[in-house]
Amino acid sequence: MVVRCNKVGIRIYADVTLNHMSEAGSSGLGTGGSYYSDPFYPELQISESDFNSAQNCSTKDLTVHNYTNKAEVRNCRLQALNDLKIFSNHIQEVQLEFLNKLIDIGVAGFRIDAAKHMWPSELERLYLRFHHLNTTYFPFDTRPFILHEDLVIDTVGLSNDVPEYSKLAKVTNYEYGYFLARVFLGHTANLRILTDLELRPGWSASEDTMVFIDDSASQRGYGTANVLSNFNNPRLYKMSTAFMLAHPYGLVRVMSSYYWPRTMINGTDVNSWMGPPASNNMSTLEVFDENSLDCKNGWICEHRWRPIKNMVGFRNAVGKTRLTYWWSNDQRQFAFARQGRGFLVVNAGNSELSIGLLTTLPSGTYCDVISGDFVNGLCTGQTIKVNNAGHASFRIHSRQAEPMIAIHIGAKLGTSNEQTSIQSIPNVGSFPGVVGK
Repeated sequence: MVVRCNKVGIRIYADVTLNHMSEAGSSGLGTGGSYYSDPFYPELQISESDFNSAQNCSTKDLTVHNYTNKAEVRNCRLQALNDLKIFSNHIQEVQLEFLNKLIDIGVAGFRIDAAKHMWPSELERLYLRFHHLNTTYFPFDTRPFILHEDLVIDTVGLSNDVPEYSKLAKVTNYEYGYFLARVFLGHTANLRILTDLELRPGWSASEDTMVFIDDSASQRGYGTANVLSNFNNPRLYKMSTAFMLAHPYGLVRVMSSYYWPRTMINGTDVNSWMGPPASNNMSTLEVFDENSLDCKNGWICEHRWRPIKNMVGFRNAVGKTRLTYWWSNDQRQFAFARQGRGFLVVNAGNSELSIGLLTTLPSGTYCDVISGDFVNGLCTGQTIKVNNAGHASFRIHSRQAEPMIAIHIGAKLGTSNEQTSIQSIPNVGSFPGVVGK
């Protein structure tokens, strides 16, 4: 998979768990077929002495309870999962063998699960021993891309720890998805708060942050606040994802998920444990037919939905331009420009929007990439005309399935500058410091 993806410019970063092993007292077979019986993991030569104990965890059950206590969060068990001593030489050697093997086969980097449950100094010690990326696919002396998961106001405190981790790598912002859910559900009246997200209390700088609408955890209800997902409101989900892709804050991650039958009992989805669509022998089912781009077998593939796919092209087209010309009203309708390169209009209200706005774009006719595609220099959806002064007229009914309009310089009639490919991870390259952010 890694070889095939790298050949077409798609970079892979692996989701890795370094903080813990299985639940205390459990036993069974790992996915690879290796047997374990807590606290013994023979395949890795891990035993009881390799886990944090009462010597460095102060709680009676060795589990985290007080999330404002750094030592407790970093030395005690997360939800009864055996907590590894990542500061021990043996554990670091086991982890490095695994991680460097992934780097050597062509992985571009890692998502570090439960990063806040490990001491930043020990993570840094580990990262400094990472191999450089495979020169078959990356320039010489390229460091791995690293993302710290479970950081930046994830509703359980410790936001003041973010600088300790962001100096090493990017951090995830779980509050971002909760915040946009409140906005698009109408719980926040002042839309101007969307203009400069870096100023929100506790949020890290744009260059340090990865944002997303939902992920595999929040989609299943983990966390103390609601998020939008394809399950609960696909219409608002498209709108919030389009906003995320158009807005300059953070490195963005788009979700691609699968269906499972939701069964709610006492407010809990008892089927949220279900893995991807599989056959009786547990082999994962095909995502789409060889001759079709339509997903099947329960795969949802949000990343292939036209508004989301085309807004990736929008983001590529606007590059690092700043947000300019913000417009909004008290009807939950707003618009903004990415200076001279793109313009997004959203009608999240209950009335029709008909207005002329300054787009900052050069004059010409543009394809609305929400209602259609830009293919072979032509539009399959509606077109928007921008006059010599950069103004254009927009009309969006609130009852439209996708009440938005998005235009950008990569989808302008009379050009062949079609930019719809998914953006590679930025800054995977020489980076002054420990890792590539």
